Amino acid sequence: MPKKTDRPTPDEKCDVTIEKMVMGGYGLARLASGKVVLVADVLPGELVTIKTVLRKKDYLLAVPLSVKMPSAHRIAPPCPYYQNCGGCDLQHIGYEQQVAEKRLMLLDHFRHSGLDRAMLDRVG
Repeated sequence: MPKKTDRPTPDEKCDVTIEKMVMGGYGLARLASGKVVLVADVLPGELVTIKTVLRKKDYLLAVPLSVKMPSAHRIAPPCPYYQNCGGCDLQHIGYEQQVAEKRLMLLDHFRHSGLDRAMLDRVG
């Protein structure tokens, strides 16, 4: 039987630290048990209070309720429709950091796809 921390119920609230960005503009965090949580509108290194909204077999989906320790790279999204539209995932991150995060996501994807180190080194 899984522990309660492994399978939070929807609407459960907790604090997590965002480890990295993943495809789709989500921040990846882990519960104390190691369970993966995907959170939108966050940045690596941020301490965030989240509310779980969906439980899947391998991960939880959550929304941020508050950012307790914001990243220095967090900016106000320039588009007034950012929160409602869904067309842009990273407008809450300064441009230079967006490029850096996209590069890291691409390298991580290459690594998980089994591409050799020489291919990874070609990504500038």
